[in-house]
Amino acid sequence: MFAAEHPDSPVAADALLRLALCQQRLAGLMSQAEERGKLQNAARATYDRILLEFPLHELGPQAAFERAKAIARAGDANEAINRLPLLHLRAAGQKRHRALANLELATLLRGQDGKAALAAQFLDQCLKRHEKALLEDKTRAAWLPLLHYHQGVPCTKLPASVKPVPNLRQ
Repeated sequence: MFAAEHPDSPVAADALLRLALCQQRLAGLMSQAEERGKLQNAARATYDRILLEFPLHELGPQAAFERAKAIARAGDANEAINRLPLLHLRAAGQKRHRALANLELATLLRGQDGKAALAAQFLDQCLKRHEKALLEDKTRAAWLPLLHYHQGVPCTKLPASVKPVPNLRQ
């Protein structure tokens, strides 16, 4: 493996991230739960390796984000919910993945009993913090409709008397 043979290479972290993403995708294709679990654990271990061996690398926040998603797919939504806010602390200088991390966190919260309103409020705060930057970035501007959609989805799970009124912008 490239990263093992060339640990000091400037692309070693990128190679490990690509390996972990492939492991995660392969896990999704496995029909046997045991095989799927092995590949999910391998992906999680590879993300851990990136975070440990390259703690200040620019791909660290993405590795942390993908690790949290892998934890959620493995069935531990509470652990993933606990890990996603740490991404904000790690990515103090890098904001690229914050909006998607917020979306993933809100999606996980929405799946928890009684936390749909919290998910909607969380995405409302996310949009207030990130909408301007997303609009200015041609690549990430396409994320805005997704964020707005997911902001409204939790409202469908609430009784009419408790529904928050999300600020859905055009």
